[in-house]
Amino acid sequence: MTERAGQRFDGEAVAKALGTNAQDVTDPAYGQGQHFQVQSDSTFLSLDTFPESGVSRITTKGARIELFGGMLPRVEDEGIVFLQKDSDHEHSTVSLSPDGLVNMRRQTGAGKRVERVRLIDDPPTTYQRCGLTGVPAALEAGEDVRYLRRAKAEEAALPAEDFWLFDSRYVALFHYEGDEPVGLELIEDPAHVLRYCQVRDAAWHYAIPYREFVAQVPSAV
Repeated sequence: MTERAGQRFDGEAVAKALGTNAQDVTDPAYGQGQHFQVQSDSTFLSLDTFPESGVSRITTKGARIELFGGMLPRVEDEGIVFLQKDSDHEHSTVSLSPDGLVNMRRQTGAGKRVERVRLIDDPPTTYQRCGLTGVPAALEAGEDVRYLRRAKAEEAALPAEDFWLFDSRYVALFHYEGDEPVGLELIEDPAHVLRYCQVRDAAWHYAIPYREFVAQVPSAV
């Protein structure tokens, strides 16, 4: 762990949050540092941090950003955060969370369960097929993703509602106009939350784990 001007840089925590390993690097301008890289079919993220000079460099597929003024990364609930506050700079932050997986790894690493059931047509639409490609990264981060065929959901009389359920205590219910989301409703009433818990349990019972489901999907070619 490196400390500079009251800041502590914990490379092990950053590596764990990103799901990768740190590599030592040397930059002719910034000195000794550490390199972190996350790469998949849909994601490329490179982070170089030089604690002694207080510089961080972020590289993605479409951009490269250098952060100065002692902006060293640290792990927070929202992801990898760069905090800057000194006599020469206004307070500012940058949050780095590739595909939302940083927070996912942190939550599942703390023992929390993250489960998702996706409703899917038979055969899947082109959009639904594209959605299958990003699931392995979510599984690696600890999320359990399953698929429920629309016909089975209708047979089980499950409501056509899109919602998140948190700790079996709160429901975030999405509202749509056509295919466009137009609002989010927070439900806290215990009787209504219980109904959504029952819907979740039924959907989970009928849903198929991702790897089993994807093996059943015929090629689009």
